[in-house]
Amino acid sequence: MTLEPIKLIDRSDKRTADLVVHTDRTIQEVMESARSLYPKWFKGDWSLSFKNPATGTHQPVNPELELSHYLAQDTDVFYWNATAPKASTGARNRGSNRGREQRATRAGRKKHQKGTSSAVVARPSSLLDRALAFLIDTFVIAILTYFFAGVLRGRGLAIIVPFAYYAFMESSDHQASLGKMLVGLRVMNLKGERIDLKQASIRSIVKVVTLPFSMLVYLVPFFTRYRQSVHDLAAGTMIVDNQAHYAKKV
Repeated sequence: MTLEPIKLIDRSDKRTADLVVHTDRTIQEVMESARSLYPKWFKGDWSLSFKNPATGTHQPVNPELELSHYLAQDTDVFYWNATAPKASTGARNRGSNRGREQRATRAGRKKHQKGTSSAVVARPSSLLDRALAFLIDTFVIAILTYFFAGVLRGRGLAIIVPFAYYAFMESSDHQASLGKMLVGLRVMNLKGERIDLKQASIRSIVKVVTLPFSMLVYLVPFFTRYRQSVHDLAAGTMIVDNQAHYAKKV
């Protein structure tokens, strides 16, 4: 099952949060994830609504239903705190319990091992973060290339440095190059899983080959569903914020 992009609009603060989510997650789970990924945005009592395309009016969202129910109705934009009802004492207690469960889940995610978990809710990376990571990686690759070509006199090895650097780093447990690690990004496939060496190699080759056209290539994410660049489209990957929510595979 692939991740699907949705938008959450905070009507009180006029902010829009982008997420990619597995469609079998309930709206309640999506909202708890939104609180964790955007802790400064989504505060207080909450309710969600969606806009009826026929009438233009807001209708309440049932938090117990899975996201797939609304996506089947071509609804992928939801409005946070549209009515902001007061939570009952029981609801507040349940919210407190869910908060403790969330903290335990986040602690468990830090311990996830290779091949045992996949992202179920994530935030697509910003283009500014990607650009910063790219600059850092360019500096790292320059040092590695100088080391192999100059110090070791291995001009043949120096040629493959950028290809190998991205391929091995992004298919590793880190799921990121050094630049992405420092900025807080990671690469995954469209199911939220770690990419294999084949995918990483395809991504690396296309990325390096298109570098002369990087100014144009970096405009592509503005027009793609998962903010994918050309190398992401070729490899079937995307870049997300490192705070993705993970769940162990059954």
